[in-house]
Amino acid sequence: MDSFGQAGSETEFIRRTTPPVTGRVLVMDDDKTLLEFVSMALATIKVDVVAADNGREAMRHFDFARSIGSPFKLVILDLVIPNGQGGEETLRQIRFVDTEVKVIVSSGYSHVLEVTQCKHHGFDGSLPKPYRGADLLRVAFENLPRKNAQ
Repeated sequence: MDSFGQAGSETEFIRRTTPPVTGRVLVMDDDKTLLEFVSMALATIKVDVVAADNGREAMRHFDFARSIGSPFKLVILDLVIPNGQGGEETLRQIRFVDTEVKVIVSSGYSHVLEVTQCKHHGFDGSLPKPYRGADLLRVAFENLPRKNAQ
């Protein structure tokens, strides 16, 4: 992971030169440090992040956000959650109610993150671990709607 706040870093360059995006992001991962990193990195582009450490919690947030008319535009799911609901089952539940939201799989198991395989399982893309702030920002900029887009 890089230090996304340092001037001159790849992350800072991406943040400064990419058109602003909007939307809420739901991130599910059992690593609390990673959840904090993601929240801080996405805060630099003024994106609201909700964190969950398992699939059941993620679905509670997902369903609540839809019920109040503030749905997530991007969901990043850890594939494997020890002793909990992982990314594939959570994706199935999300797709049952929302086929439009962008869902990215994140995992340290690189063999499962090939783009064609991800799309076959219903994910819109992948974010292999470990990732840097620049990688995360690229995913956000590629999958969130642009501000003031018509």
